[in-house]
Amino acid sequence: MTSILLSVVFVSAVSVVAMVMLHMIASRVGVLQPATVDPFQVPGTSDPTADTMVTNSELIKTVIVQSSDWKATTLHNLSQVEDLLDSLEMHGIADREVVALGNSTFIVRWK
Repeated sequence: MTSILLSVVFVSAVSVVAMVMLHMIASRVGVLQPATVDPFQVPGTSDPTADTMVTNSELIKTVIVQSSDWKATTLHNLSQVEDLLDSLEMHGIADREVVALGNSTFIVRWK
């Protein structure tokens, strides 16, 4: 009788230890947390949610003159590139191109 009782206690103890270990493994915080990566953001710059907000430091004042020479400017985030391309399109400039240089640097050319 005592051997049956001892084996029941042993099996119960083993199953409790196994359940505690499974719980510890299942509820452990992962080393890598999911994150959003922005390939156009320079490391160490401002909050990525504010990239589309134009500040005084990001305003680009470009005088658009119609001629046969290519004009070019260097920009450092994609929202600036989109704004300049939209402005060029509004001014009727059809010849425009974008070159991505890497490290979140772009050259916009137009004529």
